[in-house]
Amino acid sequence: MSLDHGVLNVPLRKRGCIDSQLDAYKAQQAKLGAVARKARSAEIKARRAELAALRIKAKAAVASVGRDFLVRAAERNGTTPARIKAILKEEANLRPAIALRMLEAAE
Repeated sequence: MSLDHGVLNVPLRKRGCIDSQLDAYKAQQAKLGAVARKARSAEIKARRAELAALRIKAKAAVASVGRDFLVRAAERNGTTPARIKAILKEEANLRPAIALRMLEAAE
């Protein structure tokens, strides 16, 4: 904000109350902040709902995995079918999108 020298030459009592102007500015900023927080909150709730739906879908997909898939994956990775199933269950809970991609790629 630049200084307007025409305003600087006006006596203080005629320039207006700086305190009321600051209070109005702070109130405006608080309103804008509240609106932004509300929008972020709605976005977070939508992401949580989407994640919950993906988790349900991924857990169902892991539960329906066949034994032959587990055996093939275990041989390919040098581990046991039970360990593969445990990894898939963990991924379905933590990162359901990745678990679904892993199961789709295997089909």
